Amino acid sequence: MYVPVDNGESPSFTDLPLLTSKNVEMLDVPLHMIDPAEFLARPVDDGEYMADLLESLRTVGQIDPCTAFRKGDRFEIIDGMHRFTGARLLGWQTLRLQVWKDSTMAREAIQLHTCQVHKEMTAWEQHLFYKNLCDRLGMTFEDVCVYTRRSEAYVSLRLCLGNLTPECQTAMQNNRITLTMAAQLLRIKEPLWQNYWLDQCLINGVGAKVLVGWVNKWLLERQPITAEQIAAAAAAPPPPPAPELYICGLCGKPSNGRTMMQVWVHIDEIGPLSAAIQTQDRVAKTSGGE
Repeated sequence: MYVPVDNGESPSFTDLPLLTSKNVEMLDVPLHMIDPAEFLARPVDDGEYMADLLESLRTVGQIDPCTAFRKGDRFEIIDGMHRFTGARLLGWQTLRLQVWKDSTMAREAIQLHTCQVHKEMTAWEQHLFYKNLCDRLGMTFEDVCVYTRRSEAYVSLRLCLGNLTPECQTAMQNNRITLTMAAQLLRIKEPLWQNYWLDQCLINGVGAKVLVGWVNKWLLERQPITAEQIAAAAAAPPPPPAPELYICGLCGKPSNGRTMMQVWVHIDEIGPLSAAIQTQDRVAKTSGGE
């Protein structure tokens, strides 16, 4: 543990042993010889996180060294920008650095690893990191997937966050919308409508599930009507199906408006039953009955 001094200056490391190995060395470097990282995996947080770190640096001191590379007679921070910024704000004179001697090492890999270990990267921070890998290092989409060991769908969604409107990007940056909500907003290509549905989410305080329903309905209503749909709507409706014709099993005539009913009889009794009913019908007609 590094012990802070009471005069507001940086802690003294003169009594601490310095680590030297084949690939890395531990040095106490004056702050004026240290440059901030040329490329940041995540922006420096000047809010609550920085306030807590300043309090820790002020009361406890620097516990973990920052990671750096040599640049001639200067040093570039690779990991530890918050500690470096805090040391400058507190007026420290030196900072403990873990300096890697091999300048060909993948600096971005170290940044990505340490950022994920110290503080989980947000989706927006991943977008910035992946975008800079493409823009600054000329990586292809496939290279980024291999380099970060992420699936194509994972990397693609985060890279596509750059297609959001500035208002939606700010909402992502401030954690006012989730990655799932941003994915739904990306389905809307018109910036005006994208901002409209963002406002609806923020005003009504809804989540991704409600937004999915909104966007699905909105996209369905905006689908253009095809020529086939217009022709089908203009065509005459098909004729109604003909009513089903029921034949009486006893007299062999259609219903003709008479009420029909379904009965169950043994199949070998249909003949005698039909003959008996027809006999009774003839007797009734002969006697003048119905």
